[in-house]
Amino acid sequence: MDNYKILKLNVLFAGIVIICSAISIISVLSVSVLLNKKEYGIRIAFGYTKKSIMKSIFFEVLLLQIIAVVLSFIYVYYSYVNSKISAFNLIYLSTLRTYSLISLIVLLMVFLAIVMTVPLYILSRYEPAMLIKEEE
Repeated sequence: MDNYKILKLNVLFAGIVIICSAISIISVLSVSVLLNKKEYGIRIAFGYTKKSIMKSIFFEVLLLQIIAVVLSFIYVYYSYVNSKISAFNLIYLSTLRTYSLISLIVLLMVFLAIVMTVPLYILSRYEPAMLIKEEE
């Protein structure tokens, strides 16, 4: 196999991993919304709007993703700073400092918007009375 075919297979594999990750995160967030519906009902009873609850959920997930990105960036940066392969070290760090970090942040925002669509849709369909009602 030549390098082009290997690159195509790697891109295909990365795409499959991203899709599976998105589906997994969507399901976890949807279950979280379903399990916390009574809490959302109480918030609505105290005067919160559905829009403010959606913003708080979005902010929580965004904060967690930012923490994960920063920790992974720090880990990768320090693992390559002490690398014995100086040419790769120089190329990797200079690339990471330029547009790739900005691209990573943009991709993070797009991924977050895609992942939050289903849980926020589920939350938007709830009525306050249905949320507060005791579960049997």
